[in-house]
Amino acid sequence: MRRSRLLVVEDVPDPRTGAVWRELRGDGFEVASSPLSRSLDLIAAGLRPDVLVLNLDAAGNDERAQAYREVAARLTARLGSRRLPIIALSLDQIERPLGVSEVLHGPVGPARIASRTEALTRIATMHREALRRLETARRFGVVGFDPVIDTGAGAPTVLVVGIGRAFLSVEAAFAQGATVVGALSAAQAMTALARLDVDLVLLDGPEDPADLIGAIRRDPRRATVPVVAVSRAGDLDDLYRLGLTDQIEVSDTALMRRRLSDHIAEHRARDALRAVYWNARRHVAHDEATGLFGRDVFLAHTERVLLDVDGGHEQASVGVFVIGPVSQQANRTVGPLFGLAARAEDFVAHVAPGRFAVLFPATDLGGARLAAERLTAIVRQTATSLGTLHIDYALGEPRPGETAAALLARVSTAADGRAR
Repeated sequence: MRRSRLLVVEDVPDPRTGAVWRELRGDGFEVASSPLSRSLDLIAAGLRPDVLVLNLDAAGNDERAQAYREVAARLTARLGSRRLPIIALSLDQIERPLGVSEVLHGPVGPARIASRTEALTRIATMHREALRRLETARRFGVVGFDPVIDTGAGAPTVLVVGIGRAFLSVEAAFAQGATVVGALSAAQAMTALARLDVDLVLLDGPEDPADLIGAIRRDPRRATVPVVAVSRAGDLDDLYRLGLTDQIEVSDTALMRRRLSDHIAEHRARDALRAVYWNARRHVAHDEATGLFGRDVFLAHTERVLLDVDGGHEQASVGVFVIGPVSQQANRTVGPLFGLAARAEDFVAHVAPGRFAVLFPATDLGGARLAAERLTAIVRQTATSLGTLHIDYALGEPRPGETAAALLARVSTAADGRAR
């Protein structure tokens, strides 16, 4: 499975991060490292990394580091809706420069960079997909419908899990500007998550943090909630692989508030973009039996995505899921589950009785297989009222010049072969 493509800007070779880039390559990331001038030439020539990494500590001097910051602002202004996510690395505690998506302070390991890279790549995909869905809506006669993305409305709710002193630090950092809830154990935390709309989970030394992170990431309603750990001695790479978002120091309350606020804003942006998707679906013709988009809308939207694929801007995969036994009750039960359990950026449609199609944007076959396995597992476990439910699926990537109808037909034929 191809993971994210990183372009690292380093004018001076940095042995500290060199080992990180080697390990990321071994994990499937594409990592290219070059000086600032060469990196800009590559971008001008059409290279589109998923994330640009500015290693401010490898700029060579303060003047060069300032040039790195200015490039971030220029790229953000020039690329517009195709904004390039940018991560800055700095051993010093610095303010986030204009155009930089996130600053990772202090020594960073490969798992932390991988976690933040994939999070930023995914939210960039969601922004692009939201714009494409609005285009599709307009093709079906919906005009004057614009997304409203408000990431700052209302005081956030922060769940602090553990027996440390972070609870008081969070209260002091937000100065009554947040609702802070405490939980001594992972079990209490899951109970709180079931009844509260939480914007962030802060781990402050609970037992079994891995089990808690895993439970949160498996819950489709909570899967994108940021989970941040209070920094302590020890390697957190295993927790990053499970889905930890970040680690922070609680000694500097101003910095802690900025870091937590950034993660809360990112989480709310995801929720807002998901709402854009649901609103677009409400305005466009959809299948009455399931509430999902129908075949015609799916083909129209897939054609729009294929334009970006043929232009070399993006990958995409399509999955067709065949359920059995087929019945009206099965369609009405399973359809909404597919819509809820799919990733926010995935485009789900009911294309025929007992047959569902999913477009996975910015996803190769390896990533689509992971998403499809998770999707089918959730649907099987949830649709208990149907008794035994069979779900077979097939996946495919578009071939050069292939139409959306031909792609859907090809993958459908493969799914039929698995269902026999």
